[in-house]
Amino acid sequence: MSYYYETEEVNNNPELKSNFPWLADRIHEGRSSIFHALGYVGLKTENAFGWFLSTERKTISTAKNEVFSSDERKLPGVAYVVVGGMAGNIFARNRIAPARWLITSLSTAATFMFCFPKTSKNIGAFVEKRFPAIRKQRMLVLEQTQKNIQNAQKSMTSAVEGVQKHYENAVKKIKGD
Repeated sequence: MSYYYETEEVNNNPELKSNFPWLADRIHEGRSSIFHALGYVGLKTENAFGWFLSTERKTISTAKNEVFSSDERKLPGVAYVVVGGMAGNIFARNRIAPARWLITSLSTAATFMFCFPKTSKNIGAFVEKRFPAIRKQRMLVLEQTQKNIQNAQKSMTSAVEGVQKHYENAVKKIKGD
């Protein structure tokens, strides 16, 4: 248990108790209940803080072991990422708020991916390993994007062939064949 649950020794003034016995008892009960309530709150706070610290340590340990690459130089990379984020903010300074936030975030993310390529790949692998739903969604988007690119290539090929046929027909008409 905690030291908050120790009994409290209160020396009541005998004169006060003889004049107002109910008041002295109420004061003693109030002090004891407040003392115990604060002890309970303190104990719960200690437990919550301990849980928070253990979760933080576990998260940092996982990040060090699985995400961060040890052979990338951190200080210059972080400086470049910060400058990239500020540059994105400068580029978007006269835009509306959502566009400003989006451009700044994209600029920061792109700079991070450029300055920390191994860590970026590790983050992607970590997210896909820990969150299979995100991996599934990413694969679905990738398949749809590839299908759209193939459809666009087919459309462009047929459009180019159509333009070439019209060009050849126009040349034949001009030559009089």
